[in-house]
Amino acid sequence: NINMLSVLALYKEEDCIQLLYERLVKGSQICHANLKYLFVNGGSRGNTSSLIRRLQRKDKMVSFTDLSRNFAKEVVMATGIDYTEGMHWAIIDADLQDLPEF
Repeated sequence: NINMLSVLALYKEEDCIQLLYERLVKGSQICHANLKYLFVNGGSRGNTSSLIRRLQRKDKMVSFTDLSRNFAKEVVMATGIDYTEGMHWAIIDADLQDLPEF
């Protein structure tokens, strides 16, 4: 099994969070990967935080951190690196412009 952390940078992405999550889970099941998800909210307002917290309650592989404002993407990457604890990691934009499947 692969131990990997996917760091998902969020900023005004509440419309695609559920679809992104479903596609990531499906991809990890196909590859038999042990994949964890760290959603990093970069200051989005609205329902972003509550949507991620709902996923977190359903799936123990979901982690979440809420930044106080919209920092540069490098801060999001650094946040993810701090959470890796020796795992491999990948930075993924949450807007689904790039395919999240492996």
